[in-house]
Amino acid sequence: MKVCFALAVGALLIVAAPIPASAVEAPLQDPAQEARAQALAREIRCVVCENEPVALSSAEIAVDMRKAIRARVAAGDSDDQVRRFFAERYGE
Repeated sequence: MKVCFALAVGALLIVAAPIPASAVEAPLQDPAQEARAQALAREIRCVVCENEPVALSSAEIAVDMRKAIRARVAAGDSDDQVRRFFAERYGE
């Protein structure tokens, strides 16, 4: 009985563990801008995970890149401007 209780408490602690702040990414308020940001994140490749889009990568740099994509889209950059930003920063 005590073993079952201990396992239940352990499982509860795992489920209730806080999510790291870097794992939480707030979507843009404008649905059209968010859709553009997601499309760009599927297209732009992670600089750490070869040939993996930043949308699928869990690398910290990919998280930063997704945030940068959203920030640039929210600031009014066109898709081409966002692509050029990353090409200039990280190369083709």
